[in-house]
Amino acid sequence: MIRKALESILDEKYSRNNLRLLKFNYTIIIFLYIFSAIILKFLPKDMPMQWAADGSVNYTLPSIIGVWILPTILLLVNFFSIKRNRINIINTIVYLFVSIVYVYTYVKII
Repeated sequence: MIRKALESILDEKYSRNNLRLLKFNYTIIIFLYIFSAIILKFLPKDMPMQWAADGSVNYTLPSIIGVWILPTILLLVNFFSIKRNRINIINTIVYLFVSIVYVYTYVKII
C-alpha cells in the first residue's frame, strides 16, 4: 500500500535505481568528507556527541574519530541501497537533510 502511494506521488518506480540520484548522493557524501577534513582543524580535541535536555554535554569523542562517523555511515547506507536497488528520491532527501544538520552542528561546535 505504501509502495503504491509512493509510486503515484513520485511518478516513478519506488525501487528504481536512478543514476542521477545516485550521483547526487555520492556528491553529498564527497562534500561531507571534504567538509570533515576542513572542519577537523577547527574542532576542539574532544567533540560533544550527546547533549542532555538542558544543553549540557553527556558524552564526548575525540574529534579525529567523531568527524568521520556520519559520512562513513552515509557511504555504507548508500552501498547497501545500491545492492538492494533502493536508490530513490526519498534517500536523497534524507541524505540532504542529514548533511545540512551535520554541517550546522559542526559549525555550531566551533
